[in-house]
Amino acid sequence: PTVWTLLSDNWQKRAVDPSELSLQADSILCLARFTRNLAAGVQENQISAFGNENELRTILHRLTSFSELQDETLYPVTRMLVQTLSNIVTMNGSLAQRLWNIYICLSDDQEIVVRLLASPDIATVNSTLVLILNSINADQHVLSSFLSSNGIRILVKILDHTEDWVVQDVPEKDDGECFAVSYRIFVRFLQGGLAAKLYDYLSMDNEPITPQQTTFLKILDSYSRDLINDDIVYRGDYKFLVEAFVELCAYFQSAIKCSLGITTSSSIVNIENGSAAEHSGETTLQNLDLRLPKVSAGLILVSQCLNTLCLREHENLDADKRIEPGCHAIHISMQGDGVVESLIDTLRLLDLFLPRIVFGKAAASPGETTIPTGSTTDITGFTYLKRDLVRILGTICHDQKEMQVRVRECGGIQVVMGLCVIDERNPYLQEHALFALRNILHKNPDNQAFVEAMKPVNKNL
Repeated sequence: PTVWTLLSDNWQKRAVDPSELSLQADSILCLARFTRNLAAGVQENQISAFGNENELRTILHRLTSFSELQDETLYPVTRMLVQTLSNIVTMNGSLAQRLWNIYICLSDDQEIVVRLLASPDIATVNSTLVLILNSINADQHVLSSFLSSNGIRILVKILDHTEDWVVQDVPEKDDGECFAVSYRIFVRFLQGGLAAKLYDYLSMDNEPITPQQTTFLKILDSYSRDLINDDIVYRGDYKFLVEAFVELCAYFQSAIKCSLGITTSSSIVNIENGSAAEHSGETTLQNLDLRLPKVSAGLILVSQCLNTLCLREHENLDADKRIEPGCHAIHISMQGDGVVESLIDTLRLLDLFLPRIVFGKAAASPGETTIPTGSTTDITGFTYLKRDLVRILGTICHDQKEMQVRVRECGGIQVVMGLCVIDERNPYLQEHALFALRNILHKNPDNQAFVEAMKPVNKNL
């Protein structure tokens, strides 16, 4: 008999052996290590080893039960089995596709990948991430197969882990390796042009933005800033960012209006003028949307991504590069109906909602309504929001006369001029606002005349 026949016989015995796994641990470990090493980089051996996939999955299913996951002595066996599967599919697209055609369709009671990702052993989690990365690198169809209900469950678990690894004060070595692998997994979705679909699949009904969408935006933001990825704007359709921006702005405006007791557009003007006719007073926790900080954080990330992509587009277009067919230019999408108007309205309401912090003290504008001093409301998510919104405004108005006119017509010039102040919650807000104002006025005599008319008049003359 051949070595693969003997291996297959042994795997079948291990899979049906009813004895405790702890009693079989050494034999399974040796068998998995031998199979893993044989399959590494040899296509014929990978095909032969794949014949034992069902037995490997059966054993892994037992090893990932709640009781077995508590037994640390079984961790090396679990890791070795996952590494064996990884070697079987690495650089073998057909086998990777066959493997995930099975795993993506497993019922809840037979599913193993999410259970592996939930293991207390970080090395097992790392091995599972490597298996996923090697699979999606081997075949584009495997990448697309994750955009399904079962596949999204796996990606949600990875994103939850990724956020945990980011916020840890002192990440462990293995945690750092896991973060690096998980980052590369989602970069493959960006490179594969699947960012829009993935962002949509990560959404939930009645939620303006989910934690997983926020984490994915962080990955996109980081990837877009890497100068090596100078072709990012040609790899996919990022129009979804503009749509997400408009939706988040709409939710943000609605929540703030509710908090401030604003019922009509004229109410905003009244408050700006110091009138309290339609204003209910200070906001309190009772009427403040507690999802607002998370929406604000998402809006910051979307704004940063849009700003970076717009700048990269301009740089590449200046270098005579062209966007591939089927892709939407971000700077053109940002000129769509209602986008800049929504941005201005958000800035206007935000300036009413949060005080400016000057030298450690709140400096409220006339008629401005703010969160009460001493409130336990978490305002961390609002940090940098004004700055990033005014920065993207300056970017999309650069050498775009139509956008400059639309900003003036919706009262945006006054809003931007009002932001030319120091605000410790928004470092360099004054500088970004001045730059945005410059772009709004540049080569636009009508806008320049509008600002000139706003200069105070000396009544004594």
